[in-house]
Amino acid sequence: MPTASSKIPFFQAFAVVTPGLEGLASFELRRMGIHNPRQEPGGVTFHGTLADIQRANLWSRTAERVLVRISRFDAKDFGSLETGARRLSWKKWLRPGAAFSLSVTCHRSALFHSDAVAQRVAAAILRQIPGAHQVPLHEADSPDGPGLFGEQDFETPGSPTAQRIFVRLEDDLCVISLDSSGDRLHRRGYRRAVTAAPLRETLACAVLLSGGLQAMVPSLRTGKETLGTRAAWLLDPMCGSGTLPIEAARLLCNIAPGSSRAFAFEKWPVHDAASWRALRNEAQEKRVPPPAGFSIQGSDADSRAIAAARDNAARAGIPKGLIQWTAAPAEELADNRTPGLIVSNPPYGHRLSDARKLPEFFRALGKTLARARPGSETAFLLPDDGSGFEKNFGFALERRLRFKNGGLPVGLWTGAVPQATTPA
Repeated sequence: MPTASSKIPFFQAFAVVTPGLEGLASFELRRMGIHNPRQEPGGVTFHGTLADIQRANLWSRTAERVLVRISRFDAKDFGSLETGARRLSWKKWLRPGAAFSLSVTCHRSALFHSDAVAQRVAAAILRQIPGAHQVPLHEADSPDGPGLFGEQDFETPGSPTAQRIFVRLEDDLCVISLDSSGDRLHRRGYRRAVTAAPLRETLACAVLLSGGLQAMVPSLRTGKETLGTRAAWLLDPMCGSGTLPIEAARLLCNIAPGSSRAFAFEKWPVHDAASWRALRNEAQEKRVPPPAGFSIQGSDADSRAIAAARDNAARAGIPKGLIQWTAAPAEELADNRTPGLIVSNPPYGHRLSDARKLPEFFRALGKTLARARPGSETAFLLPDDGSGFEKNFGFALERRLRFKNGGLPVGLWTGAVPQATTPA
């Protein structure tokens, strides 16, 4: 919220993340120059200017959206709710004729009927904004885009059709927040071609940063990395439509994840277009060539997946030749004795027709890696349901992250392929 002592208004914001990734998002915000981010379940709270909120949307690789908390007041009855909502200067945030949607949650409060709360807040908005109109929450996304809580991932670039407004009542305290992002931040704007159950870009970045690639990214390096420090290449042997290799390339080239999309804050009356242009220009200037001698490889048994990956990489602005795509099954992996980093989201759950084959599949994969890539490091996204699939690879794996992917509990498991033994 704005501070009385500063000429430049500061606001409280909340970066929404997949639960389990709060630490990564907090690290990213600190690296952007945002001070004292505080982790909370499902996100990170921070204070910043509108420029900081722009920057968080442009540069965060792991957050799903950034909410701006614009009002906070006691609301023990409908009278106090109406008064608080009317006192808010909606003209700062909504233009005449704007469409908006309301998401209301009530916990441990005297006002517990969410529809009645939404009616009062909507009435306050309509009193101030000529021609404003409320739309159902599910219509607030870009055409053909994913729903607010849906798992559909087909991308249609564009800005959302309505401004999302979140109203939270907890212990009789009302907090009103605006979604500054619009479409969820995993929608980078390049992924048009998809395969079954694609990995969201935000989760892919979590896998890459926690799985070893952070050691290769100067802007994110801490000097305390234990993975990826010797890697000369990165490989995803089951790459699908290419999300992991593409996000790895964008990380290495320091391409801002939000550089090719629109955001909800661009429609706000308080939006500083000049500041936003400067930030976007700065992001372009910060792009760097990939590390010399480092290669990225993506392979998949499905040639259609490789074709989709190539198309997505071209739209993502990846330098030509940085990613080498191959249509080949994992068991045909070519030998390479130079240590590298193997990252993958292998088939599990509804991506596999018979889950009973998973232990055999992972044992075969472990043998292939021991033959073809000894001494390399690995990072696999595996089911975290107590099934113990991580024990089937033939070498030790350590869990580094836990979160949900497509509603399924998963863990990021890292380890090292044993070095090849030399006959005496």
